[in-house]
Amino acid sequence: MLYVSLADAKAHCRVTHDEDDSDIVSKIEAASSMVKSYLKNVSPFEPERDADDTALYDSSGYSITDTALDAVRYEVRAAVLILVQKLYDQDFVTEPGYLPTEVMSILYPLRDPTLA
Repeated sequence: MLYVSLADAKAHCRVTHDEDDSDIVSKIEAASSMVKSYLKNVSPFEPERDADDTALYDSSGYSITDTALDAVRYEVRAAVLILVQKLYDQDFVTEPGYLPTEVMSILYPLRDPTLA
């Protein structure tokens, strides 16, 4: 699942040509996968809500919007766009097993805490 569109990623990276489209798509795939791995079991999608602002889930416990690109949480979209930019600019410097600090700062409040 891609968490941002090609058009959004190109706009974020300020790319106005089509020559790098396949490269950018592969970076979107990688960045989306990295974010999904970091979040573990937390859905990257904002659940649809009823009139009382209660999240709606299906019988399996999944948000009923878990496949819509426009339902991706804003924090997840921002994190993926930052990762795509870093990958595109070849500016991905971090410790093995970690995401860049700014990405972790955005995603940390969403992350399921590890049990001790």
